[in-house]
Amino acid sequence: MSEISNMLSPPISAASPSPSTASGVALHVSPNLPNPRKQPLAPGSAKEINLIHYLDDQLLRVFRRYEKRLPEEQRTVVEPNPPDDAPGYKNMEEVVADLDPLVDVVWISHTPPLQVAYLLSIAGDIGSYMPAFPFTPSIFPVLSKIDQAFVALLKLPNPAAGSVTSNHPPTKTDRVRIRSLTEEIRVTAVNTATKSGISADLDDSSDEETDGQLSTFDANQPYNETAIGAGLGRIFKGTIEILGDSLT
Repeated sequence: MSEISNMLSPPISAASPSPSTASGVALHVSPNLPNPRKQPLAPGSAKEINLIHYLDDQLLRVFRRYEKRLPEEQRTVVEPNPPDDAPGYKNMEEVVADLDPLVDVVWISHTPPLQVAYLLSIAGDIGSYMPAFPFTPSIFPVLSKIDQAFVALLKLPNPAAGSVTSNHPPTKTDRVRIRSLTEEIRVTAVNTATKSGISADLDDSSDEETDGQLSTFDANQPYNETAIGAGLGRIFKGTIEILGDSLT
């Protein structure tokens, strides 16, 4: 695991520490992707296998913490042996704090097949976990990074005929999955905001003040509904625009 930590350690700007609404700790999530490796990981290499194991373990740990918010008799996941002493999530900010660094690790790998698979998985987790907690604008920066990543991957050129490379764009199946998931998450975010009593239009306007509010979330500050409306309108906007009607 030290090899993974040395090769793909998240940047200092990654979300840390895990906040709570009671502590008032601000959650700082960079809305920008880190610089990737120069070369993709070789298919089947030890580094690729170690990375897959690392990401699978971390995503399972996030799921266990999500399940721990429930009474023990309602949980569906088996506790590892020895047990993980990490507490259950109390809010979505804590979920973002654990998932955001994984987005950075996935992007740094510079390996498109892994990037597509794990970005879909992380985005899917955010969409699945979001309705269980009060709405928070802390989802905007991490979803913005995933949007940037999907756009970059969708713009990759097809490799030359006969070339052996893993640096190829998402398949047609991947594109369908990306389109379906991103649209679903947009709807989920709006529904979660509405359920939390937030009245905000899907306004995709942008200015420096709004962008700053979406990049740093302070749990003790009241929501700015203008910024939330702008953030909701921009969720996966780039991805949906680049896919357009190409899948219909």
